[in-house]
Amino acid sequence: PAAPKVPTKILVHMATMENFEAEDGPLDDILKSTPFQATMALLIMANAVVIGLETDVHTFHHWDGVENVFLLIFATELGAKYYAQGARWFFSMNNPDLGWNAFDVLVVGLG
Repeated sequence: PAAPKVPTKILVHMATMENFEAEDGPLDDILKSTPFQATMALLIMANAVVIGLETDVHTFHHWDGVENVFLLIFATELGAKYYAQGARWFFSMNNPDLGWNAFDVLVVGLG
């Protein structure tokens, strides 16, 4: 028996989805810049230091506020990436940053 024919409209749509990539805009350029990436890396390290200090310095009663500031910063970065890339590319299997995007959503979501 002959293979079923897939309508041309569906094939064109599938090809378009496979080749879809987000266009870089000004916000995406900022998010991908070395100074921004270095700043975010330093904030991640600072957050790790704060988490370590929380376990040892019990007399400081503002740890929740400090952690919430970090969470706000990381959530803002995640929201900016989502806005700059758009949902279609942010969660695309063709996006080379999909793993990091999913990890960021998980970590910020758990925060």
